[in-house]
Amino acid sequence: MHFRPSGNAPELRCYAESGSSEKATALVRDGLRRLAARRHAAFHLAPASVQ
Repeated sequence: MHFRPSGNAPELRCYAESGSSEKATALVRDGLRRLAARRHAAFHLAPASVQ
């Protein structure tokens, strides 16, 4: 799993390699789900003045 910011667009790119396209897709979906969960948790743990 590899995440990196795009060099020319305001987006995050996510890459995965596997023996099958189905497994690679599943890895990307899981990685994005985990990233979203961490972002959600970090936002809700921030002090009220930062939100």
